[in-house]
Amino acid sequence: MPLQNTGTLLENLVLVESARLLFDETQGTVDIASAFSMPPLTVWRRAEKYSYDSPLFTIAQLNAVANGYATEPESYRELLRQCLAYDRMRGPNGVLLVGLLALQRERTLRAWVEDVSGEAAHYGPTRPALEALGTYASAIGKTNHSPFGRLTVTTTPYPGCIDELRNTLSGWMQRAPAQARLGYLDPNVYCPEGREGPQTARRDHQQWLRSLTRGAPTWSASVHFSSNRSTEALVQGLKQMHADARAAGYHATRSYRHQAHTITVCVQGPSLDAAAQYMNSLDKAVQAGWMQWVDALGNGSDATPEAVPLKRYDFSK
Repeated sequence: MPLQNTGTLLENLVLVESARLLFDETQGTVDIASAFSMPPLTVWRRAEKYSYDSPLFTIAQLNAVANGYATEPESYRELLRQCLAYDRMRGPNGVLLVGLLALQRERTLRAWVEDVSGEAAHYGPTRPALEALGTYASAIGKTNHSPFGRLTVTTTPYPGCIDELRNTLSGWMQRAPAQARLGYLDPNVYCPEGREGPQTARRDHQQWLRSLTRGAPTWSASVHFSSNRSTEALVQGLKQMHADARAAGYHATRSYRHQAHTITVCVQGPSLDAAAQYMNSLDKAVQAGWMQWVDALGNGSDATPEAVPLKRYDFSK
């Protein structure tokens, strides 16, 4: 990552909109936890074997974003434009994007990040770069202020790092409670059983979800990427992720899919009604952001709403 494909587009779009809605619902500090984290900025990698010939994330599209004018200031497209203006050859990770959004909202983040290194991640050690997240955000946002009030980077591989996450969040809550927590899991794939390498599975996913609600913040949201070429295995995995959320006490879930790429959002709010409203707002925001990206390609592109549908799944009931 960042792979130049629609998986990157979809996960970053949903992550940004999920964070924006949490900012809307709360005040003060927001905690964010991210596992399988790539460096803040990474050279774009062409990914033909993953792209399925989709017209959504081509060199031409990246150039159009980089050379375009400022759009909605809090949209993924605009945050990406800012990153490309800083470094055209590298793409941002999810925590950096949320940090840029926090700068615009004048909000403070406490971030816990797992450094995933080695061949499985296609790059070397990332801890020094992750520890400089605030420096990157300040430079891209053209400010002397960092959005990260606290930043903890762990090199303990997932899922062993979940115990460290619990301890870190507990310590932060004792110092100053946060109204919201945002979790971001970016593995290769979710496997209900028998995870290997950079993957998640039923048991550790539930542990992750429960860690985010520990200490009873008003809002907890988890954003989870997964990809699978087998439609049957993909849908079964989505059903199990939604079941994980129910088992962990979450109020609502939603999954968004394009081709083999999916992103699942689990939310626990102050009430069932509040969580349902959050999801309704997220549905509208994700669809609007998706169509904004498609429409920006112009009439000469093969990317039309019919050609690049975005599917939505709700197995929470």
